[in-house]
Amino acid sequence: MAIPIPLLLAVLVAAWAQAIPWEKGESARFPLLGSLAAVLSCAALCAAAARALRRRLPDVSDPDGDPEPFARLYVRLRLLTALLAVAGSAFALGGARLGPWLREGLAGPLPGVARDFLALLPYALCALARRRAFGGLERELTSTPAELARDLRGSLIVLAPFALLLALRDLAGALPGLSRLADHFPLLAWAGVLLAAGSVLVLSPLLLRLAWPTRPLPAGPLRDRLESLAGRVGLVRPELRLWDVPSPRLLNAAVTGLLPSFRTVLLTVPLVRELSPEEVSAVFAHEASHSRRRHLVVYAGLGVAFLLWAGAVLDWTAGPAGEETASTWPALGALVAGFWFGLFGWLSRRFEREADLDGAEGAGDAETMARALERVASIGGIPRERFSWRHGSIAARVTAVRASGLDPAVRARHARAARIGKLAVPALAVAGLVAAAPALVAETRAGLGVRALDAGSFEVAEGHFSAALRVAPASPLLLLNRAAARLALGRPDEALDDLRRGRPAAADAGWGRSFERAAEEVLRGTASSNMPPPEAP
Repeated sequence: MAIPIPLLLAVLVAAWAQAIPWEKGESARFPLLGSLAAVLSCAALCAAAARALRRRLPDVSDPDGDPEPFARLYVRLRLLTALLAVAGSAFALGGARLGPWLREGLAGPLPGVARDFLALLPYALCALARRRAFGGLERELTSTPAELARDLRGSLIVLAPFALLLALRDLAGALPGLSRLADHFPLLAWAGVLLAAGSVLVLSPLLLRLAWPTRPLPAGPLRDRLESLAGRVGLVRPELRLWDVPSPRLLNAAVTGLLPSFRTVLLTVPLVRELSPEEVSAVFAHEASHSRRRHLVVYAGLGVAFLLWAGAVLDWTAGPAGEETASTWPALGALVAGFWFGLFGWLSRRFEREADLDGAEGAGDAETMARALERVASIGGIPRERFSWRHGSIAARVTAVRASGLDPAVRARHARAARIGKLAVPALAVAGLVAAAPALVAETRAGLGVRALDAGSFEVAEGHFSAALRVAPASPLLLLNRAAARLALGRPDEALDDLRRGRPAAADAGWGRSFERAAEEVLRGTASSNMPPPEAP
């Protein structure tokens, strides 16, 4: 199944851009004009790439023509223009400062989730401009209003998980009790995020049915054959659905659903039409392997490991006051590249080999699986030698399948490589938990300290804040709260020392004046745990 990597990058860009500070008094004119210029520039560059590609269209009437050079150029330009759409979005949100304007300028009239979605609008416009520019080069890129509406609907459904998480975040902020609980117990907030993400993964088949046009596989010999094969390969009661796609050359299949009750196998209409029943069975057994071998569960574990490591990176690159620094987003970008383009790609290729060999076993003949792969490439116009970061090349996959039919040791070697990947993911998650543990412990102790301060247990509060300060020794908020606890305990000299230590970091973070006002409240003895955090000047 294709993963919308450009869309995920656009989401990260939107999150990054909204963290940029917005100076009071700045006009909204440049963000809007600059964003419009970025979108138009992206559209113009995509149109130029499409025109250059049309001039290279091969002559279909020439039997000796070689279509592979055009196919390679087409794939490269599609990738380049996809990255161009992300770059255009980054310029609009960061360079033109649309992101911070959305966060600050529209904070009153619009809720947070609406502003988050507006931050994705430049990418959506660039992506639609890219599609219109390439319309007509391939049937799957037709640009009729119906096709564009379907694409927009699909994109919105893909964004549904992000919408759910953002809505939960806004709900937590709107409910004082829930927000205070998350502040006191940060681990509960993490658990809530993981629970919401897990719920989205479980319900993903339902989302995909809304995003993609599918229908049940009709009753008949093929359905009977696949249901019988599902029982033999250990796939419990899967729902079989035909996937209507606009291109007659898109031969593809996918399996979704972590739980058996939601498990769905999708087969594109061209796949069922162009391949023989034996070849369709091999493809079905390949998809069943992804479920039976728990590949989807491993990918979910990789997502958890990524979140843990992202938390660790945010902690390592944070400034003295816990704020983002110049190194924060480059470090996160490197983490995304390492996890998803590096580790995820390597793991996916190992799992695809394992599924290919299971497909050959399910079909009862390695040559049937090899022939199915060859036909998918031939009909789909995929160059045999072209490397895919998620699947490898068709030529390498066919070679592995045929070799496994001749030598059982080949199958054992590929199974061993997949097993190494499955063991590496939980190890990586545990390492991420260890790396993120100091920050999680500090956040938890800080939350417990605020709770103790609320309850008047000042000595307990001081102990929690002191423990948190061992991890973040220059945090102005921690020093401010510990100063309040120490002042309440009748130790004004120590409280003043904490306030002196917190001033430089607060000034560096840009809210020195707010810190001074809060410090005055502490010195007057009126500080409390429900005092709002210092606001940016």
